Amino acid sequence: MKKTLLSLCFIAASISSASAAALIADNYDSGLTLANGTTALANGRIRFGIFTISDSAIIANASNVSFLDTNFRAVVDYSGSINVGGTAGFFDSSTFGSSATYAGGSTTYGGTTYDLSSGATTNVANDIAGSNIYMWVLNNATLGSATQQAIFSSTYSWADTDLTPDNNSSYGTLASANTALIGSLGTGTDIGAAANSHSLATIAAIPEPSRALLGLIGLSSLLFRRRRA
Repeated sequence: MKKTLLSLCFIAASISSASAAALIADNYDSGLTLANGTTALANGRIRFGIFTISDSAIIANASNVSFLDTNFRAVVDYSGSINVGGTAGFFDSSTFGSSATYAGGSTTYGGTTYDLSSGATTNVANDIAGSNIYMWVLNNATLGSATQQAIFSSTYSWADTDLTPDNNSSYGTLASANTALIGSLGTGTDIGAAANSHSLATIAAIPEPSRALLGLIGLSSLLFRRRRA
């Protein structure tokens, strides 16, 4: 009986370890600054996940945070202070704490399943496991209140949670492993990493439909007057 219980506990632990993982991430190589390139990002929101739209679509919709959010699947989502050892602009796994732990398997993130090949490490399209990691940084915990942001695509990928014993995902902000879709890599000042920081970009305001329409009507009237003259 005892052997049976021990076996069941071992199986349960194995299943649990195969369906849970952590994101091991840091930016010790650079640091994050605001759009001016000199002020360290002390507070905000850092999101890791995947986008369901192309990189070109992300760039084209840089000012439409709501649209970007609709097409983003956040696996790890952190809001709060951004600093390591009292130095602002840096993060590591201790910064995210328990929020860096995520579930795999059939768990969904914004409607996207983490792993569509449960029990195997086969990479399947339209799921998260095996997809490249995207980092989305905002200067405010509330998306609608953010005025600056950065989105980096990377060569790092989300680990398949069927991998044992180590199914954790790794991410770093090395410029050689990332592409800045919004914001910039290595153009800010050195804020403590002996290297230029990565900077956010200002979110351009989206004109209200009524204002845009009035502007179009005004331009049309001006062109009509010029033709008549």
